[in-house]
Amino acid sequence: MRFDRLRLRQKLIAVILLTSITVLLLASLALLTYEIHSYRLTARRSFSTMADLIASNSAAALIYDDSKTAREVLSGLRAEPEVTAAALFDRTGKLYASYPQNAPGSIFPAAPGGDGVELGFLQFSLVQPVRQGPTRWGTLYL
Repeated sequence: MRFDRLRLRQKLIAVILLTSITVLLLASLALLTYEIHSYRLTARRSFSTMADLIASNSAAALIYDDSKTAREVLSGLRAEPEVTAAALFDRTGKLYASYPQNAPGSIFPAAPGGDGVELGFLQFSLVQPVRQGPTRWGTLYL
């Protein structure tokens, strides 16, 4: 049935219904956008804190060339289900240790990129320097 042939009461109901649906959709879109932004901010903070801890615990392993300790430090990430893979690179950018230990090397970059967080649609990647004092001993990739 065409809109111009409806009675006034039906037209009012249709306009009110259309307006309500539009407002509901816009409010839902705004809430979804806010939630995504909030989640990304929270995840960034959480991953940065985790990376700081792992990097500081990994420094001694890199300094003293102890790959067993480096693997043990990275294996602590099994308590974090959001972390699917992690790698520790030495000073030269060579892969030193990885988590999980049987992870294929192809899931890690050939060399760590610039420090910071890269936000993808479904995935985060974080590159954190491993320092002891002013000296950079390696790089952590989550």
